[in-house]
Amino acid sequence: MPEGPSIAILREEAQRFAGKRIVAVAGNTTIAKERLLELSAEGKRRTDMIRFGTFLSWTESSVHGVCGANPTTSCPARDAYRIVFPVSVNALGSNPQLVQNFGYPK
Repeated sequence: MPEGPSIAILREEAQRFAGKRIVAVAGNTTIAKERLLELSAEGKRRTDMIRFGTFLSWTESSVHGVCGANPTTSCPARDAYRIVFPVSVNALGSNPQLVQNFGYPK
């Protein structure tokens, strides 16, 4: 199958990063804000916060009464086990080989 010029350019750019580890991408906050506005009614906020690394330090919880009067000093960090959901009681009861995810009650 013949390659177009865009595929050739993409392959050249990909070669620049071959074997390198990307640790940060500029513009994540811009992308996250745009996704918040565009996808607010579609339930993507939690997934995006996990993807962009802001879920465990979420300060918006002060609006919901989790934090004290000063959210910048009294807001506790979220526990890392909250990134995954607990396994439902029905699933645990129907399959004895399942175990509850770490951090949730057995």
